[in-house]
Amino acid sequence: MTMSINSSFSAIAQPIRSLSPKEQTAAEIAAIKNDPRLQEKIGNSTYEIKKMDQEMPVSYLIVTDWCTLQVDVRYLPPEEQICGPARFELEFHDALEKFPHITEN
Repeated sequence: MTMSINSSFSAIAQPIRSLSPKEQTAAEIAAIKNDPRLQEKIGNSTYEIKKMDQEMPVSYLIVTDWCTLQVDVRYLPPEEQICGPARFELEFHDALEKFPHITEN
């Protein structure tokens, strides 16, 4: 049985490309929004996600009416492919209250 190399290659070859910075940011924000840890940390609060101005680690600040929460993006090495969308995991920090409770004497 003979097999054509070209037909075999085209059958398994899939276009692999990296994401643009804007697409990568959108993928990271989507991952944060869909991560159950977000709701565990802030409940059902309305929130805004802001990308922090720093190189590494890439971090996002989640801002609610009552707290802020930092989420770091940790990039992972590619599996077997050399190029393609960046793989990452998220690290959720503890939520910090904006206005700590004031106890009256």
